[in-house]
Amino acid sequence: METRKGTYRQVVESEDGSSYVSEKGFTFEEAEGKELAFDVHEHETGMAMLFGDQIFFLGFWTDEQLEKASNTFNEAIKKEIERRKRDATS
Repeated sequence: METRKGTYRQVVESEDGSSYVSEKGFTFEEAEGKELAFDVHEHETGMAMLFGDQIFFLGFWTDEQLEKASNTFNEAIKKEIERRKRDATS
């Protein structure tokens, strides 16, 4: 799996009418070659999270759903970091 920081791009228009390309989040290529992205974006409905090829509008989630998702995501990252450290010392 290859990770390329900053390859997800967004065109941003400024108040004076000019526009520029801003690099956001990161993308990664999954095993079958599909490019997926990860980023967060503030939306009128609240925060939106781009994960893979899905967009999650967190403003529509309940407090309980947000808490469960946060705990699960953080636990998965913690366990992966621990696994990598363990494998590096083996």
